Amino acid sequence: MTVLKRFFPGLVCAAGAMMLFSGGAVVAQTQENVRPEAYGEVLPQQVCFEVVNRAPYLVFGTIFTEMFMRPDGIEARHRSVFRLKENESEPFCTTGPFFEGRRIGVQLRTLVPVFECKTRIDQGPIVIEGRVKADGSTESRVVCY
Repeated sequence: MTVLKRFFPGLVCAAGAMMLFSGGAVVAQTQENVRPEAYGEVLPQQVCFEVVNRAPYLVFGTIFTEMFMRPDGIEARHRSVFRLKENESEPFCTTGPFFEGRRIGVQLRTLVPVFECKTRIDQGPIVIEGRVKADGSTESRVVCY
């Protein structure tokens, strides 16, 4: 089995060393060139933390980990979506893989991403802050460490 790494990471191709997508050549790598492990630190036990919404409105977001290579050679990451009302919180637990410094990614969304950072989970809860501006729009952020 070969794994295509350029343009379409993780796309598996059973035969052929060269394929064309959108006019660009993609060189296939053999399975021996694929790292079959996590790209970040993985812990033997779960680390739990809480995401707290201090914004005066409903927020949507995603918690995500560093990439890892599945046994079938496809790159992936763990993701968990949340929806929090004002002053609501939700617990999360993970073993990783973590970004450098034992960080995880946090993304706030509307229809599109509006804020993203990587933060430590050993500094207390992940706090979402926000405010409604004079024009009625909102400004949201996460306190990241």
